[in-house]
Amino acid sequence: MSFLLDLLPGHRALDEALQRCRMLERQLHSDELTGLVNRAGLLARMDRLLAEDLEAGEPIRMALIAIGLERFKQINEVLGEGLGDEALRRIADRLDLAAVREGDVIARLGGDEFALLLLDADTDVAQAAMQRIAHLFETPLQLGGLTIEVSARIGAACLPHHSRESHHALDCARTAMQAAQRRKSGPLLYAPSIDGRSPQGIALLKEMQRAVDSGQFHIELQPEIDLADGTVRGAEALVRWMHPEHGLITPMEFIPFA
Repeated sequence: MSFLLDLLPGHRALDEALQRCRMLERQLHSDELTGLVNRAGLLARMDRLLAEDLEAGEPIRMALIAIGLERFKQINEVLGEGLGDEALRRIADRLDLAAVREGDVIARLGGDEFALLLLDADTDVAQAAMQRIAHLFETPLQLGGLTIEVSARIGAACLPHHSRESHHALDCARTAMQAAQRRKSGPLLYAPSIDGRSPQGIALLKEMQRAVDSGQFHIELQPEIDLADGTVRGAEALVRWMHPEHGLITPMEFIPFA
């Protein structure tokens, strides 16, 4: 009995040390403002899942959605950082509504950027989730007696379809998010053609000059019709690229490089 009592203080000290380690890990992996997982915590979670997957010998399916707030800097400047922080907390609560399944992870990447990790998800699930998130931003925020409209740029990447590594998957999702902002066309799923750093994107960029020289680009005119009397009032000029091997290259693929 005395032997056990002698060990007790050591066990208590070990338990306290473990508690401090857990608390430190939570601090390192949590966002202080919103209470969400932070970027480091999100990547750590993905790495654990990928490691478990590797042991099981079966690739896990995940979708990673990146969300960036539009014009949030102006909100901070006009309303002040206090209301800006409150806006971030409100948006974090809204994103919780988009994580509809157990295991989904919401994270704040930093600044005005968030992420949603969906487990057992493919490109169709990612597309549906992005539309849900876009819908959540249709309702304005009520802050300090003011009605504030906050819109978002949204992009997604899927594992292992677009990447097999957590950091690269996040880069792909953010690339899609930034392309969605440029195009003003709503949520966007990652594709190598929108990524100037990818081999496919680099190849497309290299081919553009040859395409110009060889006349692969052409103009199509889309009429503008007056609905009152049906007359043609003008036309919109649209650039199209007809590639000799790949066929029609969509404007979304080549305009960022142009």
